[in-house]
Amino acid sequence: MSKKLLVSILLIGIAGAGYAQKHKKKHKHDDATISAADSNVDYKTIGAPMPPIYFAMNDGSKIRNKDLGKKKNTLIMLFNPTCEHCQYQTNEFEKNMGMLKDVNFLLIAAPGMKEYFPTFESFTHVSKYPSLRMGLDSCGYIEHVFTYTALPQINIYDKDNKLMKVFAGEVALDSLKQYLD
Repeated sequence: MSKKLLVSILLIGIAGAGYAQKHKKKHKHDDATISAADSNVDYKTIGAPMPPIYFAMNDGSKIRNKDLGKKKNTLIMLFNPTCEHCQYQTNEFEKNMGMLKDVNFLLIAAPGMKEYFPTFESFTHVSKYPSLRMGLDSCGYIEHVFTYTALPQINIYDKDNKLMKVFAGEVALDSLKQYLD
């Protein structure tokens, strides 16, 4: 094969790959993807907007940013269903559900953790509390907000979906109260 033909094939391949990247089909969770403009946002900084979310909840529903509304603060607990600290923290929430009645309260695990939900349920009985919703991250929320310090990680967003506070590890509910009004 001549060099000229090889170079032509390579250029066509590169151009085709570039075109495909530029015109790739929109992801079915389009409203829950981070655009190039948003990729420079540090979602871990206090005051940062909540990144796009798409959570597949255990009850079969889906939650996106627009589903949260602007009337309540949002508490998102990143958890691993096999983590004893996460189980303990959830049990503490269950004992104090009255404190959480005016909050969007979501327990979110990484994709692939669904098989462990029944065990988590047996320890925590979360299904008894409709306001305490458990699901899976379906769009990379965790990778944008997790600090990799400890589990559970609790992110609290205000009514305008701006990050107010991050707690890593078990946290006393008294410490959370001021962020849940």
